[in-house]
Amino acid sequence: MSLPMKELRFGAPELTHIFLEHEAHRLGLDKNELARKILNDWACRAAHAHNMVQQELESKRIKLDRAGLRSIADGADCCGGAA
Repeated sequence: MSLPMKELRFGAPELTHIFLEHEAHRLGLDKNELARKILNDWACRAAHAHNMVQQELESKRIKLDRAGLRSIADGADCCGGAA
């Protein structure tokens, strides 16, 4: 199941536009389709990185909260001070 599309409009620098146009033509895609693919690929990599960091933090018993990083084990914040 695919997620619903959201509207996104923004200006792009001329160099970006030229390369996007060239690459879209080379791949036989519409520029908008290619831009969606590029942004979606980036979002997938960012989500994966977030999950990897979350797993690493959990394995070290560190959690994120609104006040910053806190160690579950010793109550110290990310800079070594008391929580």
